[in-house]
Order: sequence, then structure tokens, then C-alpha cells
Amino acid sequence: IMTLVLAYLFVFVRRQTGWKRTALLLAAAVLPLVLYLWSNSMAVYEYSGAVEGSMVEALREAPVFFLKFLLKSFASMIFGVELINRHMAEVPGIVWCLAGALVAAAYFLALWMNFYYGIEKKTLFPLMLLAGGGMNHLMVLVSRWIFMPRDAYGMSSRYALQYQIGILGIFLTFALVFQQQRAGRTSGDREEDGQTPPEQGKGPRTRNRAERPMAPWVRAAALMAGALFLGGNLMTTAEELSFAKHRKQHNINDVKPVVLNFENETDEALETALEYHKPGIREALSILKENGWNVFGEAGGNTMESGGKK
Repeated sequence: IMTLVLAYLFVFVRRQTGWKRTALLLAAAVLPLVLYLWSNSMAVYEYSGAVEGSMVEALREAPVFFLKFLLKSFASMIFGVELINRHMAEVPGIVWCLAGALVAAAYFLALWMNFYYGIEKKTLFPLMLLAGGGMNHLMVLVSRWIFMPRDAYGMSSRYALQYQIGILGIFLTFALVFQQQRAGRTSGDREEDGQTPPEQGKGPRTRNRAERPMAPWVRAAALMAGALFLGGNLMTTAEELSFAKHRKQHNINDVKPVVLNFENETDEALETALEYHKPGIREALSILKENGWNVFGEAGGNTMESGGKK
């Protein structure tokens, strides 16, 4: 919603839409947010391991924690936290903070390229992806700082899809600028060959943003960022594919028998098997059993055996 709001305000400032249409677009975007906030105000949340107090107090007491949390969440776009925990646990945290700083730098590089090379005049989509990805990092920070001092909480793979749209924005920006540069070189070659003569009465063309050549350092930085993201994600994906069989066997051999016999198991056994340490496990499993869902039904059994913990 905030991405849409920023996009509507951007085109309004550029005088591409009138204030009436902009107001209607903003209202249409903000209304779902208002309904969500109203609904959310009536919800009751139970967090395991959350700290007490306000975010302002925590920020005043431990400002470095918030910086490390944010940088490590950026770093998770290169290496997944499961890969780090299994094979890179001995690597000091400062390394992941530096990796996160590199990802943040790639965000700013893509942001700058959108304006410097005039991409934003053709399409706002890369900027919207960058804004959405960046704000997702901030949203996770604001909503999950309560689990301090675990500054790696924002690296959890459950947030990867939220963050990934920002990486798509970076790649899309790089691709559009490289495409623009190639098109500019092709056009220049044609002019040199005399295929496109200059218009009568006009001197040399004034170089605008769309015709600016890409500096060598920009090209090198874009290629290095792309290689870093690609290499890290290939390693993370390979690790997850190789580890999937262990998840499957764990669910079949360790979790499924305990769940099927939940009525006779202790609370500690259920909490250990399901990795869930809050009240409500027996009630939830009773609902599943009464309806023949998940592991208690044929379809649910297949779902459990496919590797996902339910």
C-alpha cells in the first residue's frame, strides 16, 4: 500500500495526473489499510520470547542492535540463514553485517541509476519494486525487534519472498540500463554510417539522461552485484534441495508418530516434535483429527510426508 501511495504521489508531482484522480487513487489504496488496522486492533497476539517495553526505549538502550538486525536481514538476500547455520556458523557476525551493507549499496546504486539514466521517465515499475523490497526490510525490523537480542531473526527464510521483490527491482534496473546503453550504441553506429542523417538546421544533439554513457565503475558494480546475488542464491538453493530429504525423513519418522498419538503424548513431547512452545497444540490437533485433515486424512498424510511441518 505504501508503495502504491508513493507511486501515485510521484506521478502527481510530475504533473502526470490531476489532484482529483490522485485523491481517488490514494483513497482506493489506503482504504484496505484502514480496514486492516481496524481488524488488527481487535486481535490478541501471543509471542514466545518477546521483550517488554516500547521500541523507542529499546532503540535508546541498544541502537546497535537495530542496525545489525537491518543489515543482517539485507545479507539474507545473498546467503540463507539455514545455509549459514549449517556450514558457516563460525563466521563472525560482522561479516554478515558487511554483506548486508553491500546489498544496501546495491539498492542505492539501482535507485540512483533509475534517475541518472532516466529509467523512471519510461516506467516506475523498478522503483516500485525497490521501494517495496526496502520497506519490507523496515517492516520486519519494526515488527520483529521484540525478539532482541536475536539480531539474526530478520534473516529467517520466511521473509525471503518479501525481500526478494527488491532484488528483482535491482536486476530489472540493471537490465533496462544495459538495454538502453546497447540501443544507444546501435543508434550511434547507424549515424556514423550515414544511415540516420541529422535534421536540417540542427547542430549536434544535446546529450540527455537517456543518452548518458555508462561509466566503467557503474558497469563493474552492476555486474559484481548481479554475480554476488546469483552465486549466493545458487548456493542457498542447492543447500535447501540437498537438505529436503532430511526434512522429509524427520517429519515421517519423528513428527508423524507423535502427532498421530498426540492424545497420549506429554506436552513436552508435542512441543519438541512440532517446535511450538505455546498453549493450544492439543486443541489444534483435535480440530484436525475431528475433520480428518492433514496427517489425520489421506491427503493430509501426503502433505505431511512431502516435507512441510504443519
